[in-house]
This record gives sequence, structure tokens and C-alpha cells, in this order.
Amino acid sequence: MNEYYVPDSKRQILMGVLLALVGIACVVAMLWYLVVKYFEGGELGEKKFYGLLQSIEDTHRKDGSSDPLLLKDVDRSGLDVLGVPSGDATYPRVWFVLNQLSPAGGVLRMPSNLNLKVACRDLEGLTRGAAVQSKVKDELSRECTR
Repeated sequence: MNEYYVPDSKRQILMGVLLALVGIACVVAMLWYLVVKYFEGGELGEKKFYGLLQSIEDTHRKDGSSDPLLLKDVDRSGLDVLGVPSGDATYPRVWFVLNQLSPAGGVLRMPSNLNLKVACRDLEGLTRGAAVQSKVKDELSRECTR
């Protein structure tokens, strides 16, 4: 008898165990992928952007001005942020990330419920030469006054 010979019943058990381990590895890999995708996208994926916008809003809310304000490469993040007058006493500016969309493809804006009080020509002058995502540009031009 060959020393490497494995009886059929043991071979079937080994194949079953091997298939079970491969199946478990596939399930674990799929769950890992879904968890990573969940944290990169959606609300959790946007957290860093909205944290940055909230920090900027808090800092500049107290500066007593509601003039448009362009901030380039905020905190060395590579993000350009534009503050646009809102006409609101509590939140004098609406802040937009110009050169990045959310992981879901939306405009990063804070606060999201206020209207803009700025002339289109002023916005064009502020954003000239800046890399502005087309969705952001479209939203700004829809809401500015002509």
C-alpha cells in the first residue's frame, strides 16, 4: 500500500473541510470589502469634509464679515473652500468645497438649507483660475443673483 494513499472516506472529509475553509474565506473577504466600502462612502465617508467645513464655518462666523471668501488648500488638505454670503445672521456664509465632491458624488456644502446672497459676477471673479468641480459650479450659478 502506498504511504500517501488516503482512503475515500477520509478524502471526502478532507475535501469537505477544504471547501468549508474556502467558503469561509470568501465570506470574510466579501464582508471586509463591504465594510471598507461603507466607511469610505455615505455619511461616514463625508465626515472629514464636513468636519473641515464646520471648523471653517465656526472660525469665520465670528469674524464679523459676510463678504465672499476663498480659502485655498485649507489645512494643507488640498481642498479649496469658498464662503458665500447667505444673508443669515447666525450663519453669514454658506461654505462650499470647490475642488472635491462627496464620495457619493454630491456637492459638499454647509449649511445646506440657506440660500446664497451673491452676484454671479462676484462668484466668477472669485473662482477664476480655481479648479471647481462642474456640479459645484452648476449649483453656485443656479443660486447666485444675475
